[in-house]
Amino acid sequence: MLIELSIGNHQKDLCSFKSITISFEDIAEIITCCKAYSPIIFNRNKRLALNFKYAQLCILDFDGSITLDDAKETFKDYQAFIVTTKSHQKAFKNDIKIEKKDRYRVIIPFDQPIYDINEYTTVMKNIVNKFNSDSACTDGARFFYPNPYQKLWVSKGRKLFEIKKYLNVSPKKGNTLELMNNEKADKSNNGDNIINLPILAKDGRKMKSKEWVKVLSIKETITVHCPNPSHADIHPSAFITKKNSDVLFIHCHVCGFLGTHLTKNFHKQEIHHEKI
Repeated sequence: MLIELSIGNHQKDLCSFKSITISFEDIAEIITCCKAYSPIIFNRNKRLALNFKYAQLCILDFDGSITLDDAKETFKDYQAFIVTTKSHQKAFKNDIKIEKKDRYRVIIPFDQPIYDINEYTTVMKNIVNKFNSDSACTDGARFFYPNPYQKLWVSKGRKLFEIKKYLNVSPKKGNTLELMNNEKADKSNNGDNIINLPILAKDGRKMKSKEWVKVLSIKETITVHCPNPSHADIHPSAFITKKNSDVLFIHCHVCGFLGTHLTKNFHKQEIHHEKI
Protein backbone atom coordinates (compact mmCIF):
# COMPACT_ATOMS: atom_id res chain seq x y z
CA MET A 1 0.00 0.00 0.00
CA LEU A 2 1.52 3.30 -1.12
CA ILE A 3 1.08 6.32 1.17
CA GLU A 4 1.93 9.98 0.65
CA LEU A 5 3.05 11.96 3.68
CA SER A 6 5.26 14.96 4.38
CA ILE A 7 8.78 15.08 5.78
CA GLY A 8 10.84 18.02 6.98
CA ASN A 9 13.20 19.48 4.41
CA HIS A 10 15.68 20.64 7.01
CA GLN A 11 16.18 19.92 10.69
CA LYS A 12 16.18 23.62 11.61
CA ASP A 13 13.28 24.62 9.36
CA LEU A 14 10.10 23.07 10.73
CA CYS A 15 7.87 25.01 8.32
CA SER A 16 9.29 23.51 5.13
CA PHE A 17 7.85 20.05 4.47
CA LYS A 18 7.91 18.15 1.19
CA SER A 19 5.67 15.26 0.19
CA ILE A 20 7.03 11.77 -0.33
CA THR A 21 5.36 8.59 -1.56
CA ILE A 22 6.37 5.42 0.23
CA SER A 23 4.93 2.01 1.04
CA PHE A 24 3.10 1.95 4.35
CA GLU A 25 5.33 -0.88 5.55
CA ASP A 26 8.47 1.26 5.04
CA ILE A 27 7.31 4.35 6.96
CA ALA A 28 8.66 3.15 10.31
CA GLU A 29 11.95 1.97 8.85
CA ILE A 30 12.70 5.08 6.79
CA ILE A 31 10.70 8.04 8.17
CA THR A 32 9.68 7.92 11.85
CA CYS A 33 13.17 7.02 13.00
CA CYS A 34 15.05 9.86 11.32
CA LYS A 35 12.79 12.58 9.80
CA ALA A 36 10.33 15.12 11.17
CA TYR A 37 7.08 13.99 9.60
CA SER A 38 3.43 14.92 9.16
CA PRO A 39 0.43 12.92 7.91
CA ILE A 40 -0.68 16.04 5.98
CA ILE A 41 0.31 17.11 2.48
CA PHE A 42 0.78 20.89 2.23
CA ASN A 43 0.41 23.22 -0.74
CA ARG A 44 3.68 24.97 -1.62
CA ASN A 45 5.45 22.62 0.83
CA LYS A 46 4.79 25.07 3.69
CA ARG A 47 3.51 23.55 6.92
CA LEU A 48 0.51 25.75 7.63
CA ALA A 49 -3.11 24.77 8.17
CA LEU A 50 -4.00 27.30 5.48
CA ASN A 51 -1.97 25.13 3.09
CA PHE A 52 -3.77 21.88 3.96
CA LYS A 53 -4.07 19.81 0.78
CA TYR A 54 -5.05 16.34 1.95
CA ALA A 55 -4.20 13.54 4.34
CA GLN A 56 -4.09 9.77 3.93
CA LEU A 57 -2.83 8.86 7.39
CA CYS A 58 -4.10 9.06 10.93
CA ILE A 59 -1.39 9.49 13.56
CA LEU A 60 -2.40 9.18 17.21
CA ASP A 61 -0.09 10.27 20.03
CA PHE A 62 -0.37 8.54 23.41
CA ASP A 63 1.28 10.03 26.48
CA GLY A 64 0.58 7.44 29.14
CA SER A 65 -3.21 7.31 28.82
CA ILE A 66 -3.11 3.68 27.61
CA THR A 67 -0.36 1.13 28.16
CA LEU A 68 1.57 -0.13 25.18
CA ASP A 69 0.23 -3.65 25.70
CA ASP A 70 -3.35 -2.37 25.76
CA ALA A 71 -2.72 -0.40 22.56
CA LYS A 72 -1.42 -3.52 20.81
CA GLU A 73 -4.61 -5.31 21.75
CA THR A 74 -6.82 -2.36 20.76
CA PHE A 75 -5.29 -1.93 17.30
CA LYS A 76 -4.46 -5.55 16.46
CA ASP A 77 -7.18 -5.75 13.79
CA TYR A 78 -6.03 -2.56 12.03
CA GLN A 79 -3.36 -2.13 9.37
CA ALA A 80 -1.23 -0.29 11.89
CA PHE A 81 2.13 0.08 13.47
CA ILE A 82 3.25 1.58 16.75
CA VAL A 83 6.50 3.45 17.35
CA THR A 84 7.70 4.67 20.73
CA THR A 85 8.69 8.31 21.22
CA LYS A 86 11.84 9.72 22.77
CA SER A 87 10.12 10.16 26.13
CA HIS A 88 8.87 6.57 26.31
CA GLN A 89 9.45 5.28 29.86
CA LYS A 90 11.80 8.20 30.58
CA ALA A 91 12.11 9.83 34.00
CA PHE A 92 13.23 13.19 32.58
CA LYS A 93 12.30 15.30 29.57
CA ASN A 94 14.31 18.45 28.82
CA ASP A 95 15.83 18.17 32.31
CA ILE A 96 12.33 18.16 33.85
CA LYS A 97 11.28 15.16 35.93
CA ILE A 98 8.31 13.30 34.47
CA GLU A 99 6.46 10.15 35.37
CA LYS A 100 7.64 7.01 33.61
CA LYS A 101 4.88 6.00 31.20
CA ASP A 102 4.39 4.31 27.86
CA ARG A 103 4.62 7.04 25.23
CA TYR A 104 4.14 6.12 21.60
CA ARG A 105 2.36 6.84 18.31
CA VAL A 106 -0.11 4.69 16.42
CA ILE A 107 -0.18 5.11 12.63
CA ILE A 108 -3.15 3.85 10.59
CA PRO A 109 -4.24 4.77 7.04
CA PHE A 110 -7.66 6.22 6.27
CA ASP A 111 -9.81 4.27 3.81
CA GLN A 112 -9.68 7.30 1.50
CA PRO A 113 -7.84 10.64 1.40
CA ILE A 114 -9.40 13.63 3.19
CA TYR A 115 -9.24 16.83 1.13
CA ASP A 116 -11.15 19.21 3.42
CA ILE A 117 -9.44 20.48 6.56
CA ASN A 118 -12.72 20.77 8.48
CA GLU A 119 -13.56 17.17 7.68
CA TYR A 120 -10.04 16.17 8.71
CA THR A 121 -10.28 17.86 12.12
CA THR A 122 -13.78 16.43 12.68
CA VAL A 123 -12.64 12.91 11.86
CA MET A 124 -9.50 13.26 13.97
CA LYS A 125 -11.37 14.66 16.98
CA ASN A 126 -13.80 11.75 16.92
CA ILE A 127 -10.99 9.22 16.62
CA VAL A 128 -9.00 10.95 19.38
CA ASN A 129 -12.04 10.94 21.68
CA LYS A 130 -12.75 7.27 21.00
CA PHE A 131 -9.22 6.09 21.74
CA ASN A 132 -8.29 8.70 24.39
CA SER A 133 -5.19 9.99 22.63
CA ASP A 134 -3.60 13.46 22.62
CA SER A 135 -6.02 16.12 21.28
CA ALA A 136 -3.13 18.00 19.63
CA CYS A 137 -3.22 15.34 16.89
CA THR A 138 -6.32 17.07 15.47
CA ASP A 139 -4.25 20.09 14.40
CA GLY A 140 -4.40 20.70 10.65
CA ALA A 141 -0.64 21.37 10.56
CA ARG A 142 0.54 18.79 13.09
CA PHE A 143 4.01 17.27 12.74
CA PHE A 144 6.00 14.81 14.82
CA TYR A 145 9.65 14.45 15.77
CA PRO A 146 11.50 11.24 14.89
CA ASN A 147 12.98 8.80 17.37
CA PRO A 148 16.17 7.06 16.20
CA TYR A 149 15.84 4.65 19.14
CA GLN A 150 12.20 3.80 18.55
CA LYS A 151 10.72 0.42 19.35
CA LEU A 152 8.44 -0.87 16.59
CA TRP A 153 5.36 -3.06 16.69
CA VAL A 154 3.52 -4.00 13.48
CA SER A 155 -0.06 -5.27 13.42
CA LYS A 156 -1.13 -8.07 11.09
CA GLY A 157 -4.66 -6.65 10.79
CA ARG A 158 -6.15 -5.11 7.63
CA LYS A 159 -8.80 -2.68 8.91
CA LEU A 160 -8.48 1.01 8.02
CA PHE A 161 -10.09 4.04 9.64
CA GLU A 162 -13.36 4.58 7.76
CA ILE A 163 -13.93 8.28 7.11
CA LYS A 164 -17.74 8.12 7.04
CA LYS A 165 -17.81 6.36 10.40
CA TYR A 166 -16.04 9.26 12.10
CA LEU A 167 -17.61 12.22 10.30
CA ASN A 168 -20.91 12.06 12.17
CA VAL A 169 -20.41 11.03 15.76
CA SER A 170 -22.62 12.20 18.61
CA PRO A 171 -20.55 14.04 21.24
CA LYS A 172 -19.83 12.11 24.42
CA LYS A 173 -21.19 13.32 27.75
CA GLY A 174 -18.85 15.31 29.92
CA ASN A 175 -17.10 17.45 27.31
CA THR A 176 -14.35 19.70 28.61
CA LEU A 177 -16.25 22.77 27.52
CA GLU A 178 -19.84 23.39 26.55
CA LEU A 179 -20.86 26.09 24.09
CA MET A 180 -23.82 28.10 25.31
CA ASN A 181 -25.83 30.85 23.68
CA ASN A 182 -26.24 34.07 25.64
CA GLU A 183 -29.79 33.30 26.75
CA LYS A 184 -28.83 29.92 28.17
CA ALA A 185 -25.76 31.41 29.80
CA ASP A 186 -27.81 34.15 31.48
CA LYS A 187 -30.13 31.55 33.00
CA SER A 188 -27.36 29.18 34.03
CA ASN A 189 -24.67 31.58 35.15
CA ASN A 190 -24.09 31.23 38.88
CA GLY A 191 -21.07 33.50 38.80
CA ASP A 192 -18.39 30.85 38.87
CA ASN A 193 -18.11 28.85 35.69
CA ILE A 194 -19.79 30.36 32.60
CA ILE A 195 -17.86 32.98 30.71
CA ASN A 196 -16.93 34.64 27.49
CA LEU A 197 -13.31 33.51 27.70
CA PRO A 198 -10.84 36.37 28.12
CA ILE A 199 -7.99 35.30 25.83
CA LEU A 200 -4.35 36.33 25.74
CA ALA A 201 -3.01 35.90 22.22
CA LYS A 202 0.54 34.72 21.65
CA ASP A 203 1.38 38.13 20.18
CA GLY A 204 0.16 39.90 23.36
CA ARG A 205 -3.28 41.05 22.14
CA LYS A 206 -6.21 40.68 24.51
CA MET A 207 -9.63 39.55 23.24
CA LYS A 208 -12.60 37.36 24.11
CA SER A 209 -14.19 34.25 22.69
CA LYS A 210 -17.22 34.65 20.45
CA GLU A 211 -19.27 32.07 22.35
CA TRP A 212 -20.16 31.55 25.96
CA VAL A 213 -18.17 28.61 27.28
CA LYS A 214 -18.79 26.44 30.31
CA VAL A 215 -15.82 24.64 31.84
CA LEU A 216 -16.73 21.10 32.90
CA SER A 217 -13.76 18.73 33.01
CA ILE A 218 -10.32 18.24 31.46
CA LYS A 219 -10.83 15.28 29.12
CA GLU A 220 -12.29 16.65 25.90
CA THR A 221 -11.86 19.28 23.20
CA ILE A 222 -14.49 21.47 21.54
CA THR A 223 -14.57 23.54 18.37
CA VAL A 224 -15.32 27.27 18.54
CA HIS A 225 -15.22 30.27 16.22
CA CYS A 226 -11.73 31.73 16.00
CA PRO A 227 -11.39 34.73 18.36
CA ASN A 228 -8.92 36.46 16.02
CA PRO A 229 -10.67 39.74 14.98
CA SER A 230 -8.97 39.66 11.58
CA HIS A 231 -10.30 36.17 10.79
CA ALA A 232 -13.91 36.07 9.53
CA ASP A 233 -14.51 32.56 10.80
CA ILE A 234 -17.92 31.59 9.40
CA HIS A 235 -17.49 27.90 10.17
CA PRO A 236 -15.86 27.23 13.58
CA SER A 237 -12.22 26.40 12.96
CA ALA A 238 -10.55 26.87 16.35
CA PHE A 239 -10.46 24.41 19.20
CA ILE A 240 -10.16 24.82 22.95
CA THR A 241 -8.64 22.20 25.19
CA LYS A 242 -7.09 22.01 28.65
CA LYS A 243 -3.34 21.46 28.62
CA ASN A 244 -3.34 21.08 32.39
CA SER A 245 -5.56 22.03 35.32
CA ASP A 246 -4.80 25.74 35.03
CA VAL A 247 -4.61 26.62 31.34
CA LEU A 248 -7.10 26.53 28.49
CA PHE A 249 -5.36 26.45 25.11
CA ILE A 250 -6.97 28.03 22.03
CA HIS A 251 -5.69 27.23 18.53
CA CYS A 252 -7.16 28.02 15.10
CA HIS A 253 -6.11 25.48 12.48
CA VAL A 254 -6.94 27.89 9.62
CA CYS A 255 -5.27 31.20 10.48
CA GLY A 256 -2.82 29.76 13.01
CA PHE A 257 -4.09 31.86 15.95
CA LEU A 258 -2.68 30.77 19.32
CA GLY A 259 -3.97 31.93 22.67
CA THR A 260 -4.40 30.90 26.28
CA HIS A 261 -6.85 31.49 29.10
CA LEU A 262 -5.72 30.97 32.69
CA THR A 263 -8.29 29.21 34.88
CA LYS A 264 -6.33 28.89 38.14
CA ASN A 265 -8.27 31.65 39.92
CA PHE A 266 -11.51 30.82 38.17
CA HIS A 267 -13.65 30.21 41.25
CA LYS A 268 -12.30 33.30 43.02
CA GLN A 269 -14.30 35.31 40.44
CA GLU A 270 -11.25 37.20 39.28
CA ILE A 271 -12.62 36.78 35.77
CA HIS A 272 -15.56 39.08 35.04
CA HIS A 273 -18.46 37.68 33.03
CA GLU A 274 -18.90 40.33 30.38
CA LYS A 275 -20.88 39.97 27.18
CA ILE A 276 -19.49 41.11 23.86
